[in-house]
Amino acid sequence: MDLDQPIKNVILQAIRECHTDVPVLEQLEEHGGWILKKGNDYKFFFLKNDNTGTVRAQMLFSANKKSVGDGPLKAIVKEGWSNFATFHTHPQFSINPSSIDWNLLFQNSKYNFIYSPATDQLSCSARNGGDDENQTWVMTVWDVVNNDFVKTNAVVDIRLSDEIPYRIHEEATQAT
Repeated sequence: MDLDQPIKNVILQAIRECHTDVPVLEQLEEHGGWILKKGNDYKFFFLKNDNTGTVRAQMLFSANKKSVGDGPLKAIVKEGWSNFATFHTHPQFSINPSSIDWNLLFQNSKYNFIYSPATDQLSCSARNGGDDENQTWVMTVWDVVNNDFVKTNAVVDIRLSDEIPYRIHEEATQAT
């Protein structure tokens, strides 16, 4: 996946709202939201984490149902936006998706972004085909440098098998 300027802008907004702008004590907790698309426009909806303020929030983003209904679902139903991607942070971990990410969070969107302030990296896991038992994904990885994204891994094919994701192909690219 390549990031054009409108997608870059909405991801930078998501990083600000989910990490930079949250209170210092919450910066070690996971935060996230949905990215919606209408035509060539993108909109980010920050969603409250039901686990905020607990130890669990440091490793689990659980979108608050009321904030989902009041935000992105309302925009989809009443304003004609469509679901484009999920976004959440891994403030203390790498950008690699967890088994919860693969099996629960990623099921509703084709694109799923994870930002790690610890490594200053962004990943996008995108569905690449297959049925529920043999889904394949392509994960693209960028370094976040001076409010821009430098692609580091162009192709990482991942297949979910027995609930354990594993890489079946990886191709590194040079930073441009």
